[in-house]
Amino acid sequence: MAGKPIFLTQLASDLSLEKTSELLEPILKRLNPNEFQLLMAVPYGFIDQFAPKYPEVSFGVDHLLDINEGAFTAPIAARILTEAKAQFVILRLNQAVPKIRYALKAGVPPFVVIEADSEEAIRQQLSSLGELKPEEKQKLSLIYDPAGMASQEFRPDREKLIESFSLFRKVVDEAGPFQNVLGSIPENTVDIAPLLQASHLDGVYLQNAQRHLSQVESIVVKIDA
Repeated sequence: MAGKPIFLTQLASDLSLEKTSELLEPILKRLNPNEFQLLMAVPYGFIDQFAPKYPEVSFGVDHLLDINEGAFTAPIAARILTEAKAQFVILRLNQAVPKIRYALKAGVPPFVVIEADSEEAIRQQLSSLGELKPEEKQKLSLIYDPAGMASQEFRPDREKLIESFSLFRKVVDEAGPFQNVLGSIPENTVDIAPLLQASHLDGVYLQNAQRHLSQVESIVVKIDA
C-alpha cells in the first residue's frame, strides 16, 4: 500500500440537503484526514455544496443512476456524473461492466462492491469483470464485503475478518492489476490499523456513516512505520 490508506464512507442517498449538512460535520470531526485519504459519498446534487467547504474530502456518489439500454446512453450517463461533480462512484456488481465504462468515460474512478463468502465465490464474481481491458482494470478499485457485511447478521471477529480480507487480496492480485483493494468493515470498528497491516488492503469502506460513526468517538487509522 503506497501513501495514506483510504477511508471510504457514505451517507444515505435519500437524505435531504439539510439532513446531510447536519450529519456531515460531526462525522468528519471523528475522522482525521492527516491519517488517511477520506472519500465520502453523498446524494447527487449536493457535492458542489460541500466540496468548497471540505477541501480535504473527495466527494462522490453511492450509485450510478439506473442505466440500461432503454433508458440512458453512455454519453448521458457520463454527463450525469460530470454534472454531479463526482470524484468517484460506488457500484454494485450487477451490470458492473457497462457502468464501469460509463464512469471511466466521465473520468470518474469506480469502486465496485464484491459480496462473497468463499474463494470460489470471489473468483466467480471477479470473472464477471473479465471482459474489461487491462487498462480499464488498472483504473478500477474493488471493495470486498464478505457475506454481505451490510447485513446486521454478519459480525465476524477480527481474526475472521483478517482471514477473509487476506484471501480476497490474494485472489484479486492474481486477477488484477486493480487500482485499490478495500475491505468493508462492520460497525464500531475503531482501530483499523491491524486489519490493514495484516491483510495488505489499501483502505476500508464503511456504509451508513450516519448510523455507525455516531457511536464512535474517533477512528484510529494510523499505521506504525
